Amino acid sequence: MRNYVRWPVFGQYVWPNYYIGDNYNDEMQFMRDWIDGRLAWLDENIIGECSPGCTDPNACNFWAEANYEDGSCEYAIEYYDCDGNCLQDQDGDEVCDQLDNCPEVYNPLQIDSDGDGFGDACQPVGIQEINPSPKLVVKYTNILSQEVPANSRGLVFVHYSDGTIQRKIQLTEQRR
Repeated sequence: MRNYVRWPVFGQYVWPNYYIGDNYNDEMQFMRDWIDGRLAWLDENIIGECSPGCTDPNACNFWAEANYEDGSCEYAIEYYDCDGNCLQDQDGDEVCDQLDNCPEVYNPLQIDSDGDGFGDACQPVGIQEINPSPKLVVKYTNILSQEVPANSRGLVFVHYSDGTIQRKIQLTEQRR
């Protein structure tokens, strides 16, 4: 409408326009009718049906038959394939190498007693500290700092009596 306030051309021929409307509503109705006619022509003259679905070949639910992206694409989470398996897991402990605190040694529990970021399974004997008073687990929390059971799946934070916190990733429920 601001266009017609700035350039009052209702009822006047403006090249190359085919239609000359007397007001804004006339112009809009002409446009709606033209679009409806064009869609009808496309439906009558182009063979085939619209098949909505995921058209991204990188998505887990890619559908080769889809010819219209409907926003339904689902993707694997980082470091995993579409079935939830690690893309890289050298030691076969079901903890992806990028998240594993000891990627070359099997250690599915990701135990890191001294909290240095390296799993106990891959620290050479003699370098590990001997702690005369063992740390006691105070609680387990999720990423939102909500207390969760010790056998919870996913990213879990273990809070110890000495004030340290250990990040732990559990892909399957732990039996305690």
